[in-house]
Amino acid sequence: MFKRLALLLSIAASLIATPLAAQEHDPTRPLDLPASTAAEQPLEVQIIKSGSRPSAVISGQLVRPGDTIQGYTVVAINTQQVSLSRAGERIELSVYSSVKNSVKGNEE
Repeated sequence: MFKRLALLLSIAASLIATPLAAQEHDPTRPLDLPASTAAEQPLEVQIIKSGSRPSAVISGQLVRPGDTIQGYTVVAINTQQVSLSRAGERIELSVYSSVKNSVKGNEE
C-alpha cells in the first residue's frame, strides 16, 4: 500500500515539475530585460545649485559633475543649465525646458 502511495506521489510530483521546468526553457517566452534597456525617459532638470559644489536634480536623481545619468556624463552645472555628453553628443538642459538642445561635434 505504501509503495503504491509513494509511486503515485512521485508520478504526481514529476507531472507538476515538468511544466514548471518547461517554462524556464520556453523559447517563445519574452526575455526579462534589465531596466536600463527600457525606453529612456526624457531628461528634465528640476533643481540647479551652483557654487563651490554644483549639483542638479535631473529626472529625480541628484547629480554632480562627473556623474552619469541614462548613459550621459554630467560635464558642467551652472546657474542656467546642465551640460551632458554621451558618445560625442553634448546636450544642455535648463530648468525651464525639458527639450534637449543637442550640440554635435568635439567635446571640450
